[in-house]
Amino acid sequence: MSFLKTYKVAEIQTVGGQFVLVKRSLCEPKEGEGELRRLVLLNRLGANVACSPTLLVKVLASGVCHTDAAAIHGLIGAKHPLVSGHEVVGDVAAVGPSEKRWKVGDRVGADFHGGHCGVCKSCLSGSFDTCVSQNITGIFSDGGHAEYGYFRTVSLASVPVDMDPAEAVPLICAGVTVYNSLRNVANLHPGDIVALGAHLYIDASKENQAEALNKMGGAKVTAVTTAPDAASISSLIPALAVHGMLLLLAASGDPTVPTGPVIFRRTKIQGWPTGTPLDEEETLDFPQLSGIKSYIEKFPLDQIQTDRMMSNHAREYCFTRQAHQQTGAEKLDYVP
Repeated sequence: MSFLKTYKVAEIQTVGGQFVLVKRSLCEPKEGEGELRRLVLLNRLGANVACSPTLLVKVLASGVCHTDAAAIHGLIGAKHPLVSGHEVVGDVAAVGPSEKRWKVGDRVGADFHGGHCGVCKSCLSGSFDTCVSQNITGIFSDGGHAEYGYFRTVSLASVPVDMDPAEAVPLICAGVTVYNSLRNVANLHPGDIVALGAHLYIDASKENQAEALNKMGGAKVTAVTTAPDAASISSLIPALAVHGMLLLLAASGDPTVPTGPVIFRRTKIQGWPTGTPLDEEETLDFPQLSGIKSYIEKFPLDQIQTDRMMSNHAREYCFTRQAHQQTGAEKLDYVP
């Protein structure tokens, strides 16, 4: 396979800055060189993250999550210059000599969980997504807003080749978070029936959602919040019924917790991170079986600074690319 000498990345060079398209060098690994450009990735990781082999991925689609906005503004430990994006689907372009699972051409996905140390209590218990030293894609290491990217082999999930990469990227982050949290927190198993939706929808812009829920008896089982808004989270706590649970899946500011409803109704507040590569693969299988599709808007990488995207008006947006073979080398073009 031939390689370009350079590739583009969308880089945030300063905290709170604008995206800047820059070129980086891309070299074909030489025989006997050892793990594929291992130091390239390790140099961008925090000192507390354990060493792990990496491989090169040709990015086909990269989704945008609200957490990206937090990283751009220097929150959650993000380091600048930064290449964000932790909803990534692409094809393996090159692997190291010791790679055992992946081969060139495999369709893979990379998400928020960018690798784990393997030695902390969480890892030893199999809870890799709560590793105390985990790498976070697009925050501690380069993410997917680029033509190519280096990703840890242990953090990658297999993506069905018959699934549109742009439709797969939201499932790798938001999808696995909701799917994985519901089946773990609610103790669901294969074959169980889950109702999605509601008999009545409450428009929080027109009425008080806590009062409306309490009139109906409160949220009796699990109220799931995916809105990154502290005020909305606070308003839902009084709406929980006895033994109700509020499941937090979106990072936000610090909500105010009214202790009365929590104490006297024995309610619970719980969070859940994304998941492991196996969780992602099982999440990607779900729409294949159920026929559900992601609502997305596609943009070329050159439009990454579009106001519609950065102001959160797009439901879910991602950057896509299309590859063409020309004069023995790969020409990379971005298409809307």
